[in-house]
Amino acid sequence: MADRTTPRLPVQAGFSLPELMFAMLVTLGLMVVVFTMMRQNQSIFTTETGVTSMNENVRAAVDLLTREVQAAGTGLRGMTAPILGVDGEGDVGDRLVLLIGDPNAPIAEVRSNSPYPSGSTQVALIPPAGTTGPPNAPQYLDDRKKVRSLYQPGDRYVLYNESRFVVVRISSASVTTGGDILVSFTVDKSNPRPKFGDYKFRTAADSNGALFAKLDGIVTYRYNKEGETLERRETEDGFVAVAHGIIGFQTRYRVLKADQTLGEPLDDPPTERDTVRSLVVTLKARTIDSEPESANYRETAERIEITPRNMRLRRPAGEDAGPS
Repeated sequence: MADRTTPRLPVQAGFSLPELMFAMLVTLGLMVVVFTMMRQNQSIFTTETGVTSMNENVRAAVDLLTREVQAAGTGLRGMTAPILGVDGEGDVGDRLVLLIGDPNAPIAEVRSNSPYPSGSTQVALIPPAGTTGPPNAPQYLDDRKKVRSLYQPGDRYVLYNESRFVVVRISSASVTTGGDILVSFTVDKSNPRPKFGDYKFRTAADSNGALFAKLDGIVTYRYNKEGETLERRETEDGFVAVAHGIIGFQTRYRVLKADQTLGEPLDDPPTERDTVRSLVVTLKARTIDSEPESANYRETAERIEITPRNMRLRRPAGEDAGPS
């Protein structure tokens, strides 16, 4: 009788259930570590990107402010009031106005005791030196060596003395029998509002010996709290945001004191503007894409001190004024 014993199958090695559980736990732990590191790196990247954008935003605004504060008073020889300001809500709501003249246009002097009295609608000018062309429209060369004419209808000019001014728009210009230029004008609506201080030119009292210069522009800066922007306007154009994520805009004024020393910056613009030596501007900003409760939220404050280049400044007692 044949042997019918069943052949034995070979034993196959494998993982036990505890081994599988252990392997799964190790894999899960490694995945948690990897994803945690990825999340941390993503958070760091988001934070650094926001901070970089914030700093670039502030730096661009500071550069623009610096250039225009330094340029205030250009083409307005002898003026002490090309910079006007309003102290707003603490350190967040200040406003700043800068007057900038045409540096190439000759400045004319108002004729004192002219038979054509200066007033609120006309002024008699001594023809400016260094010009050519028709007597009622003297010509000069701009910075591109292009011929330009003075006192053209619609152009804006500044009638001013040391501390007061008014922006006017030319209506017409003619030549008097004595050779002076009689300019008719209207007061322009681009003049800063009264809240910017007592700067208003009094035509009856201030015209004799005053100066008449071509205006290049009036630049206004303001802080928009709702939009968190620093806004800029030139003359009659609308306000345009030049920086976003702004949470504070403050301008302060360092002045020359009576004892000929520099004091701490003042919040309010001084009445005697020829004592101003510099503007201290503080710009506060935040990361635009992160809310305050976010871990990526950051703030910064940039403080700069800007010295105007074109203002007529009061000199310390005994200091040589030098050539005029």
